[in-house]
Amino acid sequence: MNELIDLVQQFMSMIMESQDEFSDEELTELFAIANDVLLFIQEEASQGGGGDIISEPDLPAAEFPSSQVNGFRYDPKTQKMQVQFHGKFPEAAGPQYEYENVPQWMFDIFSRGAVGPTTSGSNGFHRWKKDKMPSYGAAMNHLIKAGGFPYKKVA
Repeated sequence: MNELIDLVQQFMSMIMESQDEFSDEELTELFAIANDVLLFIQEEASQGGGGDIISEPDLPAAEFPSSQVNGFRYDPKTQKMQVQFHGKFPEAAGPQYEYENVPQWMFDIFSRGAVGPTTSGSNGFHRWKKDKMPSYGAAMNHLIKAGGFPYKKVA
């Protein structure tokens, strides 16, 4: 089961690396499909569908590869957003922060990675291109961090 998850994650990384060959709409659709596959695998495993039980991460994994964001969740009732950043490469799980008073509409923009990076570059987790979306890192920096939302480190 974990091998299948690794293959889906490799598939998502390969798509991001060859993003010049796909339109933004095609990339979004491909990532949505890959995410649906991962969710299906996790649901099947947790319901005894055979194979290894997949342990849930502290926060749901990011839908598409990111150089900064490992996972996140949002509670619309409290308007709190939790974000887990990557740790030091190659450790994906890094520190978690909770941001308060984040409006639903802003989280919706963030969750789509609908802000393009201002630079191009790469790190051990991902490559990014200037103005190429989706980008959780750029959305995090331009919407949440620059928005001045109160935050605290939670893990």
